[in-house]
Amino acid sequence: MHYNDFETKSKRYISGVISKYMDSYIRENLIWTPEQMYVDFLEYKKDSHEKGWYGSRLRIDGEWVSPNKEEELWLVSEEAESLIMDRFTKKYHKNNTLARTKGPMVDRIRFGLNWNNEYDINYGLYPGTSDYRKTEIVEGQSIIPWTIQHVENELMENYNKSLVEVLEELSQSYIEKAFYKFWIDNFYNDKLNPAIIPEISGTRRKFWASNCNDKYYFKSSDIPKEEWQRFDVKNSTLRFDFAIVNWYTQKMLLIELDGHDYHKTVGQRSKDAVKRGLATQQGFQMSVFTGSQINSNLEACFDSIKDFLNKK
Repeated sequence: MHYNDFETKSKRYISGVISKYMDSYIRENLIWTPEQMYVDFLEYKKDSHEKGWYGSRLRIDGEWVSPNKEEELWLVSEEAESLIMDRFTKKYHKNNTLARTKGPMVDRIRFGLNWNNEYDINYGLYPGTSDYRKTEIVEGQSIIPWTIQHVENELMENYNKSLVEVLEELSQSYIEKAFYKFWIDNFYNDKLNPAIIPEISGTRRKFWASNCNDKYYFKSSDIPKEEWQRFDVKNSTLRFDFAIVNWYTQKMLLIELDGHDYHKTVGQRSKDAVKRGLATQQGFQMSVFTGSQINSNLEACFDSIKDFLNKK
């Protein structure tokens, strides 16, 4: 069901819930992004629903009823996401404090090879929590978000590891190792350059996709009915080989190193398509380099993404 399918009264209720939440959220959280607000909104609403609260309640014929239960359930559905994110994004550009200078773009990056053994580094969030540092504390820091200096500080403070150690640990294939070693040789010495982060699996929101019959889908509602009736549907974590967040240019890049130059399976092609859509949704650009490109001219690969690699 889409927003325009609701009657005017229901639309007003939905808009009112979103507006009230935004105003309250901004008062409590001075540093935020639309994605952060959406995650917290879903958590807040789902928690209320689990407790049996669906907005205001009325007593009719001796029983308590929730007249806006349909609207409340719609607010946590996939169909509502684009509308809510649009409202949150407009609010962000109008009100966010950090947007007047340069925001960190993302406040958390999660990465690693396994869901139960991941690294979690932050800018503006307290480690391991959803609690925000106050604006004056973050803006008073001299460290620049997502530079080598920032990422190394986070890794050393929380995991007692350097970025080089983590790159060595998480880069599994020959082309991944060749890629990060070239970066170290040419960019690592200047700690104010943007860092490359391996095996990224999410920012504040995890990178999820639905998997059915060995095919990947952006969301479960995209799965054909005949498929989900016959096969199990699973949620899978998607990982990208490397990520770069360039605070100077306010650009973000996801990098995929593809060992398959030709003859991909249907499942591999569907996964690639979902990854491209996910990158766009999360505000990242995406570059894909094949094994042949890396082996024949690795320098040219780096030259094609030079706008993301250097401080400006």
